[in-house]
Amino acid sequence: MKSEGSGGGASIYLSYSYYQTLETPIDYYRVAQDNNLHIGIPQHKISFTAKFQITETQWKFHPSIIWYGKTYANKIDQDASGVFGFPLSTQRLKNRVYVSASAYYTSSEWEVGFGIKDIFDEGTLYPQPFQDVSTPYPGPGRQIWGQLSVRW
Repeated sequence: MKSEGSGGGASIYLSYSYYQTLETPIDYYRVAQDNNLHIGIPQHKISFTAKFQITETQWKFHPSIIWYGKTYANKIDQDASGVFGFPLSTQRLKNRVYVSASAYYTSSEWEVGFGIKDIFDEGTLYPQPFQDVSTPYPGPGRQIWGQLSVRW
């Protein structure tokens, strides 16, 4: 489900996604706590993005917020001796909110931009269906970036 709107130098995009499985024929992807889910895929996702023209300048501001609901990842249980082994179990990851913002100035010859991704440093996780002691794999956290583009 999505909704869009624009006007007055601004545009807004809001979307909602719902995920549910009817069958899970591959055991690795099965979530014991909820048969309607697959490993690594959030059941709910809400995205908000916008683009605002800042006054009468060439500056544009782009905020975005993405919320991920219930998501499960594989984890391998560790026995009392510290040895990782099987059976594999699933763990629920916390609900995650990613907030990012960027700004751009554009002219006919060049563009400059800067921004922050994952402002609150939630950290990206990549849940995997594989039996590995390091899952879910960690990804990047907060990123500050800049760019300069020249047209010729």
